[in-house]
Amino acid sequence: MNINFKEDLKTTLTNCEDPFRAIKDIQDENGIALAQIRPALPLLDLLGVKRLDFHLAVLDDMKDRLIKRIQELAQHDDKQQLEILLEKSFAVINLTHVTPIVMEIVKYMPRIPDKYVKYITEHEQIYSRAPIELKRLIWTDNHTLFQKELQPIIAQYLTNVEEQLLQCDHNYFLQLPKQRRQTSPTIQSLVHMIGTNIKLYDIVRTSLQKLFQRTKIAHYSSLRLLLLMAFHDLENNSVSKSDSIHIFVWTLDAALKERKLDVKKQREIEQFLDAHARDTDIINKHIPFVLADPNIISILAKSCVLLLHKQVK
Repeated sequence: MNINFKEDLKTTLTNCEDPFRAIKDIQDENGIALAQIRPALPLLDLLGVKRLDFHLAVLDDMKDRLIKRIQELAQHDDKQQLEILLEKSFAVINLTHVTPIVMEIVKYMPRIPDKYVKYITEHEQIYSRAPIELKRLIWTDNHTLFQKELQPIIAQYLTNVEEQLLQCDHNYFLQLPKQRRQTSPTIQSLVHMIGTNIKLYDIVRTSLQKLFQRTKIAHYSSLRLLLLMAFHDLENNSVSKSDSIHIFVWTLDAALKERKLDVKKQREIEQFLDAHARDTDIINKHIPFVLADPNIISILAKSCVLLLHKQVK
């Protein structure tokens, strides 16, 4: 592909003896090199169809066909062809019609060369169009960029919860935890961003922990619980299983669902605490954080009151 930029085009037309001949040469050199199409171009000119519109229409069709072909190569696990396509297309990634093609290729690449990742990261316009698979790869190495994406999502969650409180929307807070996480845009966004990437989940979890330690806002604890159980809902999910307090939170979530902490669940919690008694991170950091959730406090307080009533009787 020979791409003439504005200055080259200006120089060519300024210095030529026959501008019309020069324009035709430029069209022939940079037009679509298909013999069966060329005879139709003069007719399209007579019909008032701009060459630009014609070429853009052809490019759209070619783009769709190429994306379909890329998907076929991915289904056949033809990594070599995908790598060749990536190398050839990346040189013109800044072209609007080529960017989606490159992004489609990288979705199916098991590993993307660092030079491509670096270029995409440094160019906001291209990065914004990157598929989530590529963004996860970028975020895994670029925590700062991931934090930048996280901040507005978490901030919006706090805003939404505060609005519900100010409006005295009891229905929201009386919802079962599973309903809340299924209807929460924040939870759905975070689950989509993280995918099955345990490193990204750890970053989110750590960020929420630090925010809570700094602000003492209990909503961060709620978000931590909702996010963990959202991954749990996906079943056989490696992310939820990687969380050291998954079983502990699962038990509390079941208690919230039943709106009581029965004897069986109390024993399960005791067993978990006994099994991890020497793990200072779990005992001193993770568990106190999740226990700050207002719903958890409520269910535990209710359980304590019931136990006291039994003792009094």
